[in-house]
Amino acid sequence: MQKIPEFSSFLGAEVQKAKREIGETAFIKLLQRCKDTYGEAVISKYPDEIFKLWNTYPKFLDFAQKERLQTESGLVIANHPGIFDIPIVLEALKVVDGKVRRDMKILVHSSHFDNFADNLGKEYFEKLVTGEYQPAKDSLDRGLKHIQSGGVFVIFPSGGFEQTPGQQFKVSSGLVYLLESLDPEKMVYSMSINTHDFVLATQGKRRFLPSRADVAGMSEYLGVPNPNILRSKRSIQVKGRYGLASEWRKSMEGEKYYSGKSDRLTKRFLEIHGDNL
Repeated sequence: MQKIPEFSSFLGAEVQKAKREIGETAFIKLLQRCKDTYGEAVISKYPDEIFKLWNTYPKFLDFAQKERLQTESGLVIANHPGIFDIPIVLEALKVVDGKVRRDMKILVHSSHFDNFADNLGKEYFEKLVTGEYQPAKDSLDRGLKHIQSGGVFVIFPSGGFEQTPGQQFKVSSGLVYLLESLDPEKMVYSMSINTHDFVLATQGKRRFLPSRADVAGMSEYLGVPNPNILRSKRSIQVKGRYGLASEWRKSMEGEKYYSGKSDRLTKRFLEIHGDNL
């Protein structure tokens, strides 16, 4: 019988593809298990399941005016190191009863939308179709409408994963459009997930599975995630800052552009959070 390679080994493109497929399958299984277990409460319980599975937890430090994040309408932005970003944002958006704000909506890429929406609740997610201007704009317009109705809209404006500590964070044009359209007095709450802590917690893996799991154990793992396969518990530092749309829009002055990445908004984010990325 051919030996199945360990999950952490590097044995060529085909093995890597198999690992990704196993990881994505396990992630979907986790979402489905959460839905079956918690029902309507799943959106609030999902972060707990992820943190338990990876034997890690968010450590909210210097989280300025967090109570406004839990009550005011507006925009929430965060960097995007990997699997923990959505659970961390959900945890930050929990109110006093331990439940996530019911008026919260997260913009997610179309490739992941169905998995999140079907298992955690369609009302909490907005689909982003990239590569086409009008569908992307329509998604952002729905996000603006959601804010105007009193809700909070969450985006990850880098538009992709950043996992190398110190790697420069680049803000996409979607945030420019939102800031141009928002009421100047609306909240913009920026969150920074420590990239260095993330890499330590996941051992450099940005996707779905604890890196010390092996393929041979996946059948059992897919049924009941086992925290015992992990090392000691680690924390991921998270910082937050309250601001207004008018303050962020001022950072855009002098920059004429409507596509690609915003250097001025990137600079502002790094000035606020650069020591935490």
